[in-house]
Amino acid sequence: LNEKAENVILPKKMLETQPIVHVFSDKENNVWFSTKNDGIYFLSSLNYKNYVQRKQTPFLDYISVIKNSGNTLYLGLKNSGFAEYFSQNKYNKYYFGGEDIDEIIDLYVKDNKVFVADYNGPFYEFDIRTKKFTEGFLSRIKSIYKMSDREIVVSNGLGATVINIDTGKYKVASTLKSYMAIPFKKDSIFNGMFTNLYKVNINTKESKLFLKDSYLNQIVALGNGLVAGASNTRGVLIFNDKGIIQEINTTNGLKDNQITSLH
Repeated sequence: LNEKAENVILPKKMLETQPIVHVFSDKENNVWFSTKNDGIYFLSSLNYKNYVQRKQTPFLDYISVIKNSGNTLYLGLKNSGFAEYFSQNKYNKYYFGGEDIDEIIDLYVKDNKVFVADYNGPFYEFDIRTKKFTEGFLSRIKSIYKMSDREIVVSNGLGATVINIDTGKYKVASTLKSYMAIPFKKDSIFNGMFTNLYKVNINTKESKLFLKDSYLNQIVALGNGLVAGASNTRGVLIFNDKGIIQEINTTNGLKDNQITSLH
């Protein structure tokens, strides 16, 4: 990981020997780095110029995703389960699904609930207060995004589904095979099928081809209607619902056009 310091031409290097899996920035602009089998590292927003890095977790798991609520981090663990992390010496780890667990690929935290997506297993709801898991009706969820204040949209091989986080009621948003789904309007989503990206009206189920041969691994909302896509062949695509605004690739700065994720 490289981070450019103020008034320094060459970037400072940090975490050179740790394969970084996920990067998470909290509301105070602190940055958390999850690594492959070496826990979490923390970089305070107050110490950017000094590059203070501090190993946080006392366990050495492959941490695939990080989310937070208040002062608690929620961690998705590859091949092991799910963890609540409170401080360097206080955490809870949960194991569920037996040997079928492949990887906790995404988490969504809202109020007293954490929604947990297992790449090859069920969709779980974790109650922060009771510390209990409820197995959902869906499985093999690939992504979870906020649809509205009380709704999320999840995607899997059968399509995209909108779920009310209070009632648990759901409605089918798209029947297109979906690796990722993210809203861009109140009634519309971008639905990714890896090769192509579609625009789908969740009420009528009408779909339109939007980005042909985009080969997106991930899409992330940037705000103000902008979305960034990590392409397997085209670098980073910045777009809105009208079309591509910018492509960032090897011709303008990237070392490789194969981008697996964005944070």
